[in-house]
Amino acid sequence: MNSDPKYLCIAKELKSRISDEAYQVGKTLPTEVSLMDEFCASKQTIRNALRMLQQWGLTYSRRGSGTIVRSKGGQESFIQTLASMADLLQYKPETFIANLQYKAIELSSEEAKLINGKIGEEWWQVNMRRFPASGTKADAYLVLYFRDSHRGIIDLLAAEPKTLTHAVLQEGYGEVIHEVFQSIEPCLLERTTAEKLMAEENSAGLKVTRKYYGADRKLIWFAVVYHPPKYSYDSWFARQVTNTEN
Repeated sequence: MNSDPKYLCIAKELKSRISDEAYQVGKTLPTEVSLMDEFCASKQTIRNALRMLQQWGLTYSRRGSGTIVRSKGGQESFIQTLASMADLLQYKPETFIANLQYKAIELSSEEAKLINGKIGEEWWQVNMRRFPASGTKADAYLVLYFRDSHRGIIDLLAAEPKTLTHAVLQEGYGEVIHEVFQSIEPCLLERTTAEKLMAEENSAGLKVTRKYYGADRKLIWFAVVYHPPKYSYDSWFARQVTNTEN
């Protein structure tokens, strides 16, 4: 026995007809009155069914024209909604950076493997701590890597510790971030890192690796971020319908 509410059963039937082209793209669905008679349903039930078709990306309504078929099928997916890069990084307005240190390095075998680079390639490494607010413990220890061509970013970060690095890249160097790869995994905090986070050595923390790509998938910079025990990441996902046009 079908336990779906009546409006959903009607919506599924209409969806099937659209998929089978009984109702073609660009054409109008039967009127509400006709659907009420066919399905022995109330006006509100039919309107709820038609609303479902719109949410699935199959139809749209036009005043005076009724409900029009937009697509034969819609594919649903969940996307992570981010208003800005700061949402990905979980930066808050009161967040600030301190203890910035930097040096020129040659990539180790581990670092080269991480970014598919060459051992001994010259980069700049920046170490710093992030604090969620004044008077609190650090909630992140960051190790950033920049190409030598972006050496000037370090001075900008030192002068404006609240500035997000990706914003500096875009405004100061014309580098637009097109893609970000992020990996989150548990780790045991080594002594130096644990001290930076005021945590116990070998306590359980989080390690986040991010790679930032510009045009043509050019790796611009990458970061390894360590978080103290009990730190967590929050994400918000929304349902999105991608239309499949005829």
